[in-house]
Amino acid sequence: MNLLSFFLHKPQPTNGIRMPRTKEGTIFEIACLMLNILLWIMAAWMWSKLPDTVPTHFDASGHPNQYSGKAFGLIFPCAICAFVSILIMLSVYLPSKNISGTQITNITQMVWVARGLRIIGVLMPLLFMSIFGVIGCETLGWPAPLHLVTATLTGAIVLIPLLFIILALFKGKRA
Repeated sequence: MNLLSFFLHKPQPTNGIRMPRTKEGTIFEIACLMLNILLWIMAAWMWSKLPDTVPTHFDASGHPNQYSGKAFGLIFPCAICAFVSILIMLSVYLPSKNISGTQITNITQMVWVARGLRIIGVLMPLLFMSIFGVIGCETLGWPAPLHLVTATLTGAIVLIPLLFIILALFKGKRA
C-alpha cells in the first residue's frame, strides 16, 4: 500500500460495533495522560540543564551523529508524542475509521485491537522519555546506558501492533 492509497483508503465496515467504556480503558487513558505530563516535566527540567545544541540522532553503536537545537530536540518530540499518543487513545472509540485493512466483525476483535492500541499509546511517552535519557547521557555525561532501553521500546512499538492484529484476526475466526 503506497502513501497515497493509505490516505485515500476507505475505512472497513464494523457492522455497528461500538467500543464501550471500560475500567481497563480508563486506566490506560489515565496512564497515557500521566506519562505525557511526566514527559513534559522531564523536558522542562532538562531544558535548563542542556546546552543550546543537543544530539538528536545516534548511530548503531550509540554515538551521536546529528545535532539540533534544544527546541527541536525537546519541545518538538514532546508535542508529537502527546498528539500521537492521545490520538491513538481516542481512535479506540472510532472503529468505523479503521484504516488497518482488517475487517472488525465482532466485539472480541475490537477489544483486542483496542488493547493493542492502548498499550502503544502508553509505550510512546516511555519511548520518548528513554530518548531524552539518551540525550542526557550523551550531553551531560550521565552514567546510565539507555540505548538498549530505547531500542527495546522501539521494537515493542513495532511488534505489539502486529501481535494484536494477529490475535484479533484469530479471535474473529473463533467467535
